[in-house]
Amino acid sequence: MSRLQFSDGVTFDLSGELRIERRSDGLYVVGQGMMQAIDSREEGEKLIAEMRLGSSEMDDNDERGPKRPTVRLIGEDGNAFSIIGRVKKSLRSAGYSKEQLDEFQKEAMSGNYDNLLATCMKWVDVE
Repeated sequence: MSRLQFSDGVTFDLSGELRIERRSDGLYVVGQGMMQAIDSREEGEKLIAEMRLGSSEMDDNDERGPKRPTVRLIGEDGNAFSIIGRVKKSLRSAGYSKEQLDEFQKEAMSGNYDNLLATCMKWVDVE
């Protein structure tokens, strides 16, 4: 079972199928090893549909690009720049291009800490 636990004790079970969960601070799409904050149930349903479509497309194109790396975040330094550095290092080792690394960093730094974590889970498998 894949879990993400924050320093305030809030825990997300990231295993299982994609689903929408309501927490005290808002709505999230969770499952398949990822978590993404959303603004509305409709946005969540749209995200799930897009991810399911993208997942089936990725299955067809598995041989085309670098493999998705796994990065240990749980129990490690939670500083945002440390997280970005570890994820970029893993992406680089997996064969991602400089442009892709720049795209990841721009996306990861485009919002708050929740956005950073969601972006990491979009690009790598988190453990």
